[in-house]
Amino acid sequence: MRERKEHIMHSDATANSAKFSAIFFRVFVVMLLLSMLVLAVGGLVAAVRGADEPPDSNGAPGGGARSQGWRVTSQRS
Repeated sequence: MRERKEHIMHSDATANSAKFSAIFFRVFVVMLLLSMLVLAVGGLVAAVRGADEPPDSNGAPGGGARSQGWRVTSQRS
């Protein structure tokens, strides 16, 4: 009788642990996907904003070109 009771308690603990692991994994995957989405949107915004500006003095794309008085030329024909 005692052996059966310990077995049931052990299986409950295993089930709770598996449930916790599944929830943790889902939360981890959702957070990972959200961070990838944020980075993708940020990259698109940066690409659109800096598309028509030459690199700044540090070589970063599209920083401060108009404020330094450079003439911005388009590559489109």
